[in-house]
Amino acid sequence: MLNQNQIKLIQEITDKVPREYAILKSVEELSELGVALTQSVTKDELSKAEHYGRVLDEIADVTIQLEAIKHLFTITPQMFELTLQKKIEKMTDHLYSY
Repeated sequence: MLNQNQIKLIQEITDKVPREYAILKSVEELSELGVALTQSVTKDELSKAEHYGRVLDEIADVTIQLEAIKHLFTITPQMFELTLQKKIEKMTDHLYSY
C-alpha cells in the first residue's frame, strides 16, 4: 500500500507534531470514514460514484493515519504482520464455524 518513502515522510511529519494532535487527527479521520460508510447505506440522494469517491478518499486518509499511529506506538512491521496474521486466522476460523 505505502512505499518506504511515503512511510518515512509520514513518520517525519508525525515526529513534528504533538503526540496528542497526531492521535486526535487519527480519530478524526477514522470517524470521517465511519460517516462516509454509513452515508453510503443511508443517503440515497448521492450517486454510487459519489459514495465511492468519498469512501476512497477517507480510506486514503485513514491509511496515512494508521501509519502515523504505528510510528507513535513503535509498532514494528514484524509485530504488525504477526498480529494481522493472527486476526486473519481468527476471522477465517470464525467464517468456517458457521
